[in-house]
Amino acid sequence: MNHFHVWCNLKAGTDAREFSDGARELLSYLHERELIEGYSIARRGFVIAPPDLGEFHVTVEFRSIEQMDGTLAFVSNGSEEAAAFYQPLAEMIRDVSLAMDRDFPEEIRERREVSS
Repeated sequence: MNHFHVWCNLKAGTDAREFSDGARELLSYLHERELIEGYSIARRGFVIAPPDLGEFHVTVEFRSIEQMDGTLAFVSNGSEEAAAFYQPLAEMIRDVSLAMDRDFPEEIRERREVSS
């Protein structure tokens, strides 16, 4: 599984609940269409986090890099409905940091090691 991480802060005056509800709508929309495998939305608690990471942490799970590429293309220029979810969210956020990681050991690596 590939995990796409987004950390962000909200622009001044943005309602945190409005942001999280909008993010959940977009991610649920993508999940229902099997464009993503899963997601989570978290908010920093008790001010325990590195200072350069944002207040919100959104994690999106993809089974492959190809699925991720297709989903990003779908959201950015492939679907007016997805863009209608995404555009208001993009206007709410600032200070975005991104990261990608994957489960380890990977399934393909496990198969190779067993067959060696």
